[in-house]
This record gives sequence, structure tokens and C-alpha cells, in this order.
Amino acid sequence: MPLNDRDDATPPNDAIPPVPSPYVDRSDANRLADANRSDDLEHAGHSDRDDDEPDERWKSRWQTVGRRRWELLWPLGVAGNAAGRVGRHWHAERRTIAVGLTAFTIATLAGLVGGVILASITGVLERFPGFIVLVPAAIGIRGNIFGAMGSRIGTSMHLGTFEFDLRKGVLADNCRAVVVLTIVESVVIGLMAWVLSLMLGRPSMGLWAFLTISVLSGLATSVVVGAAAVAVVWLARRFDWDLDSVVAPIIMVVGDVIGIPFLALASLAVVGFAVPLGIGVVSLALGAAAIVYGLSRTNRPTHSIIAESLPILSAVAILNLLAGIFVEGEIETFIEFSIFLVVLPAFLSAVGALGSIFVSRLATKIHLGTVDPRIMPDPMALLDSTLVFLYGLFIFPVMAVLASGIAYLTGATTPGFVMVLEVVVAAGTIATTIALFVGYYTAVVTVRFGLDPDNHGIPAVTSAMDFFGVLALALALTGVI
Repeated sequence: MPLNDRDDATPPNDAIPPVPSPYVDRSDANRLADANRSDDLEHAGHSDRDDDEPDERWKSRWQTVGRRRWELLWPLGVAGNAAGRVGRHWHAERRTIAVGLTAFTIATLAGLVGGVILASITGVLERFPGFIVLVPAAIGIRGNIFGAMGSRIGTSMHLGTFEFDLRKGVLADNCRAVVVLTIVESVVIGLMAWVLSLMLGRPSMGLWAFLTISVLSGLATSVVVGAAAVAVVWLARRFDWDLDSVVAPIIMVVGDVIGIPFLALASLAVVGFAVPLGIGVVSLALGAAAIVYGLSRTNRPTHSIIAESLPILSAVAILNLLAGIFVEGEIETFIEFSIFLVVLPAFLSAVGALGSIFVSRLATKIHLGTVDPRIMPDPMALLDSTLVFLYGLFIFPVMAVLASGIAYLTGATTPGFVMVLEVVVAAGTIATTIALFVGYYTAVVTVRFGLDPDNHGIPAVTSAMDFFGVLALALALTGVI
């Protein structure tokens, strides 16, 4: 019998629910809760994988957005990387750039002086039809011959084989070669100028007049240009200059300053259209003797220079003469705005020198094995081309400014400074691009055929730029004025 009602109300031990302890393992309870949650989700038509799908979709979407941003920014990254490489290259070549810009400034100023002389000898142009045809060729041939000489000597300096000796070695061989090439090419230019004038129906002053003016001015000019070239070589060796960046502008400036006056002085030997037969005969005999001596009486290096240079110099002389014929056809435009007659020699010399610098540096690097002559230019060649464009960006505006100042002082007719600036810069950009293209692929082709790019690159690019430079200048004149 129970003692009281409380004892009867007390349930048995198995009916009392256990009190959870904080020290009890909850893993079983967690697994049970997860199982119940999974059952509820499956009941509702969902699963854990479905719950993760939004995260996967957002991840994929952000990857797509990131990829598109990279595609948009990739050109900027490439451009930035290229600009960095160009900047580092310019910094490494800063001394060469400084020397080159100084040489170009002096060369441009002197070239404009030659242009003033050209604009002042209109009486000679009127008296001797076809005289203007000789101007680009007579100036260009000096740049071709002595520019190539400087390129060969520059390569020998980089290779460590150069010695300043006028009796033997690289310098002596080149001096003998340029004497022969000057005589022969002066005769060739006179003959070609007469033949082209006849073929194109242009007014002509006669065969003997062409020969006399070409040979006399060629010999006189080459003596001075040759002395200047030797002096530049000595200075480059003395002060550790990069001859590839210096010789072309200096040769061009000397050729411009003295080439045109010597052409005018040589014309004084011509009386009307009749020249004593003896002068023509002596010119032809001198050219023949020079060829025989150069190909049979010289040592192997000199013979090699002459044998490789004569064909290319004779071939590219046609481009020089065509440039002169083109100028003669547009002479009225040049006379109307005589400032462009002042600009013409300096402009042609500048674009030829820009191409020559590129070819000289390229030839040196090909000899050293740092540039591979292939169809698509390698990075080192492209970096050197940026140096040429840097020179061009500097020199053509300077040329326009100096030419405008000289026109103001001399009274030359001008369409205005802005138009002069537009014409010179536009024509210079076009011509420089063509010079780089011609120079690079001339070097590639000559190497592929086992020839020396020093002997072919500079004559090809300077002669081509006489023609294309005149064409670019005329094109810019037509488009701007």
C-alpha cells in the first residue's frame, strides 16, 4: 500500500526522458539532423547539388567577365611592354642618339645652304636644259660611294679589325676603291643622263656637256668628301663615336654644300651646247682606265669592293636620274614656291641618311650575328628602326623651321610656315617608312645571295630615296597646297 499520493504519482525510471549533458557527443544528433534536412529537401524536389548551382553559375560568369576584360586590356599590355623595351633601348643608345641628332642638325642647316645655292642658279637651269637632272644623281652618288665606305669601316671597327693606316689595311683598301668608283660612276651618270633625256623626249644639253659637268664636278666633289670621310673616321675612333650613326649625315652635308656649287662651276666649262671633243674623249678614257685598274691591278679586298659595288651603283643611278627628271617636270611648282627648292637638297639628304643609318646598323649586327636576316624583322631590327623614326620626328620639324627662317632672310617665296611644316613632315614620314622597308629587305636579299650588305644596302636605299623622296615631296605638295 502506498505511503502517500506523491509516491503513487512518481513515474518509473524508464519513463523519464534523459537530460542532455553538455559533455555528450553530438555527432549522432548532427547526423540525424542532416538526414532529416536531406529528406525535407528531397521531398521539396531539391538537393544539395541544386543548392550549389547558383555559386557555380556566378563563378563561371565572373570568369567570363575576367576573360573579356583581359581580352580588352591585352593590347594595352602588349603596347606597354613594347614601349618599355623601346624606352630601354633608347636609354642604352642615349649617347648615340645625342651624337646623331647633333650631326643631323648640322647636316640639315648645311643642306639648306646648298638649297639656297640651287635656288640662286636659275640662270644655269635655263641655259642648260637637263642640268637639274644631274643634281640628285651627282649628290646621291657621293652619298652612295662614301656612305658605303663608312659602313664598311664601321663594321670593321665593331669587329676589331680596323687600323687607321692610309697605306694598308681596311682604310687604304676603301680609299683606293672609292677613287675608282667615283671616276667610273661619274662617266656612267653623264652617259645615262643623256640617254634618258633622249628616250623621254626631254630637252638635252648634249652628250659631251653631260659628261664634262658630271666628271669634273664628280672629281672635285669627291676629293673634298673623301677628306671629310677620313676625318670623320679618325674622330669616331678618337672619341669612340658610333660611326654607323655619324658618317651618313656628315657625308650628306658635305656633298650638299659643295656638290651643287661644283656642278655650277663645272657648267662654266661648257660654252653653249658645244664642248671640245677632247674633254669628252678624255672622260671616257679615264673611266675605262679606272675600270681596268680597279679590276686587275688592286688587291683582293679592293677588287671585291669594286666588283660588288659597280653593278649596284650603276643600277641605282637610274633612280637618281629619274628623280632629277621628275623634278625637272615639276620645276614650275618648285619655282613658284622657291622655299621647296631650298628644302630639296636637305630633304633628300636627310631621308637618305636616315635609311643609311638603319642599313649600317643592320649590316653591322648581321656581321656580328645579333640580327637574323629573315623575312619578318626580328626585335633588334625593329628596335633600331625606332631610332630612325626618332631622328625623323626631330629633324623634319627642325628642317621646316630653319627653311622658313632662311626663306625670310633670302626672300624666297613660301606658302606660309604651317603649310611648309605640314609638307615637310608628311613627306618625311612617308619617305622614312619607305627607306626602312627598302633598307631592311635589301640587306636580307644581299645576305641570302652571299653578298655584303655594306656594299649594297646604302647605295640601294639612298638612290631609292632620291626618287621616292622627290615623289613624297611632290605628293605632299599636291595634298597640302
